[in-house]
Amino acid sequence: MDADGCLFAGVMILGALHLTTHRLAFHASLCEHRRGLASPRQLLKSGTAILHQTKWRPRRRVWLELATDMLCVYRSSNHDETSYPLRSILFALVDTAPVDSAPTYLQLILGEASERVSVTFEFDTSLSAQDWGRELRASK
Repeated sequence: MDADGCLFAGVMILGALHLTTHRLAFHASLCEHRRGLASPRQLLKSGTAILHQTKWRPRRRVWLELATDMLCVYRSSNHDETSYPLRSILFALVDTAPVDSAPTYLQLILGEASERVSVTFEFDTSLSAQDWGRELRASK
């Protein structure tokens, strides 16, 4: 059974309730971040990069997709693997760090002032890193 509903715990979230024989599930319907855009999921840029995570996790080559409201990180460009992103970053929470001495790196600062996390992407060329940085700053 499916029905429209909302979840209220300090913030009201509209969505749909799904009732099965074993579970009651809630599927949120999230609105687009910036109003007035023609297409909420317009793809602006895509390409590969190397994701540098913490010291304890190895580097990995990933597929990046830059949309009008978010940056999505996928395992690869394969159609089957672009269904589930490794990370989706909403632009409301992103700042780009100033260009450092390594020109092929792009560092993103995520989160609010109390919980800042940095994510670093390494690109094949310095031109590619500058282009991605320019696109990220322009789309924000």
